[in-house]
Amino acid sequence: MTNQATQTGAPQTIKQMQLGNQAVIIKINGTFQQIQRIQMLGLRKGGHIKVVHGPGRRGAVVQSGGARIALGKEIIEQIEVTPINVQEDQTR
Repeated sequence: MTNQATQTGAPQTIKQMQLGNQAVIIKINGTFQQIQRIQMLGLRKGGHIKVVHGPGRRGAVVQSGGARIALGKEIIEQIEVTPINVQEDQTR
């Protein structure tokens, strides 16, 4: 079973995503220190994420790889993503 991802829609921030949506990170905005800290959490340009909680007034929780990462309100406004559709291939 494999996953196939196709990009859909216009770029947006994590704050604009819906619960359960998946996306590819296209840009991280902020100061050098902010960008470095986000990257140290494992979030990098080209990385895939899934919103597993929120986004809300206080932030969101995203899944990247096997990790779940809590991000504050200011951070989710600085990470630009392109939404993707992920379809599982049921053939074996």
